[in-house]
Amino acid sequence: MRESNRINRDALESVQRAFIGSPTITDKEKIVDGNTKKVVGIQFSLAWQNSGTTQARDFRICSSREDAPIGSSENLPDKCGQPFRDVATPKRTVISRPIVLQAPLLESLIEGRTKVTIWGWVKYRDVFPNTPEHVTRYCVELSGVLGYNNSDLTAPFAFQQAGCTNSYSCVDEECTAAH
Repeated sequence: MRESNRINRDALESVQRAFIGSPTITDKEKIVDGNTKKVVGIQFSLAWQNSGTTQARDFRICSSREDAPIGSSENLPDKCGQPFRDVATPKRTVISRPIVLQAPLLESLIEGRTKVTIWGWVKYRDVFPNTPEHVTRYCVELSGVLGYNNSDLTAPFAFQQAGCTNSYSCVDEECTAAH
């Protein structure tokens, strides 16, 4: 009977748990100087969704960023000083603090001379007792800006992006094996 109860509990936890996947880029906007009406940069945020059916407890986000010439090698140390904390209730999307790319970096990204690598992790716990801490590691590489028009302040734009070429991105047990 105890074995049957354990199997049922494990099955319940596996389908009812919180689950945080890799982030998406959201809230993209141009930063305009109020006096000159010129674009002085862009900002965006990362969005994580709890696609599970229970709350993620002790939810923490760590993000790092590196701006490097195209073709440089990747070294992704954890530069997290103070993780960003939030509440990730079921089906809720958590938005990061804005990430700002100032004009010189933006121009270099548009011209294809620089890439911007954003990486980090999300850690959280389930509401179920005695379950391990979950981790999702992510890495996104921005290598260009598509549809960018500096003279049209309202024109939409998109990032040319891809996952990083290293094996940094992972979820839970994959992270333990890879790192």
